[in-house]
Amino acid sequence: MQIRYIYLALIASTFFLYSCSKSENPTVAGDPSSFGQLQEKVLSKVCVSCHTSGASYASESGLVLDAKVAYENLVGIPAHDPNANAESVFRVKPGFADSSLLYMKVHGIPQGKLYGSQMPLGLTALSIGQQEFIRQWINAGAPKTGVVADAALLDDTTRPPAADFTPLAPPASGEGFQITTGKFDVPASFEREIFVYRRLGNTQPVFVNHIHTKMRPNSHHLVLYTFAPDTDPFYIPPFDIFRDLRNPDGSYINSTVDQMNFHLFLGGSMVQEEDYWFPQGVALPLSANTGIDFNTHFINRSSQTIPGECYANIYTVPAQDIEHIAMPIFSFTTNINLPPHRQTVLTNTYPDTMQSPIHVFMLTSHNHEWGQKFQIKISGGPRNGEIVYESTDWSHPLVKSFDPPIVLNKGEGLTTVVTYNNTTDKTISFGLTSKDEMDVMYGYFY
Repeated sequence: MQIRYIYLALIASTFFLYSCSKSENPTVAGDPSSFGQLQEKVLSKVCVSCHTSGASYASESGLVLDAKVAYENLVGIPAHDPNANAESVFRVKPGFADSSLLYMKVHGIPQGKLYGSQMPLGLTALSIGQQEFIRQWINAGAPKTGVVADAALLDDTTRPPAADFTPLAPPASGEGFQITTGKFDVPASFEREIFVYRRLGNTQPVFVNHIHTKMRPNSHHLVLYTFAPDTDPFYIPPFDIFRDLRNPDGSYINSTVDQMNFHLFLGGSMVQEEDYWFPQGVALPLSANTGIDFNTHFINRSSQTIPGECYANIYTVPAQDIEHIAMPIFSFTTNINLPPHRQTVLTNTYPDTMQSPIHVFMLTSHNHEWGQKFQIKISGGPRNGEIVYESTDWSHPLVKSFDPPIVLNKGEGLTTVVTYNNTTDKTISFGLTSKDEMDVMYGYFY
């Protein structure tokens, strides 16, 4: 089995699978009630392609919106998203649209709320009228029967302005730096992944202890890289020039792929907004005049061009406040072979054994639509086989902090155990497109 272990380097762009299965889903055709109309004209037409019984996305998100069960799965049900659940948010809280996750997901996740991505994934947002209908229905008590919202709103086709996206405010002077991709177009029915090399703006070495990221809807990842110190200048891109990963026909641009081989992983996110703090006294070092290669991948399944845009705030602390120097963990295997219509379990150990003790303080995961469960276990030593991480939501994987950190002694390591269920007619392998699969573990240690 060919397995690649990488310290500090991310040489493969990671992709979420936004394509969802089609289903024969019964609607409540002709039901004049507000919820019946919402089911027929929005839930069954837009949402059920992913949120249908048996679909991997529905099982992992915990939400099935088929007509027979949608109401019971929405109203008065605690949110599945771990951040929203921890804040006692409900999918639908009768009488309170602004604090209902359903409305937030279709209208836009509020600034500072880390509740995953706006819905529907990969498609244009619901129309202004459709959003207003949902707001009226929830504020009227979210009844299962009766007419409480203006049905004409469901036929509105006016799309919300792209300007509704609120960029991150930059760090205060002396507290950090902001970099952004700037705004760019994502063509209809296309997955656009871009890189843009930005100057961080630090004239002196700095220590990073806090990274806050935000993306427009329909991006599944944002990754920040530096380049290895010994990189041949030939492979260092010019500043501020957009570099696409793919041509319009979907073929790869070789020069961009070649540059990826020299990347060092700094940080990133797979949700629309994320705000990660390192433990007190722990920080990542960056040399003076650092350049950061900003990478993002937007998926547009709609028939219209949509905007892309991402921000990253990188906060710093004084050197005298640092007790431990942080380093990234990154591991993946290229040996993925998932036979059709079969469940497969794959393992990958990083690294084979530790040569000296390390302290792991954060772990997270990445795989695609076919992944049902992602576990990380300690390998070797007296705790061999102990599960320290588990996530069952591929689209919003758990980011788990450890306080106190996990201490891995000499001879110990970490092993990923990923359960996949390939429901297609084709064998699925590792790769860089949205039709492929991955087994990625990353985090930080000192």
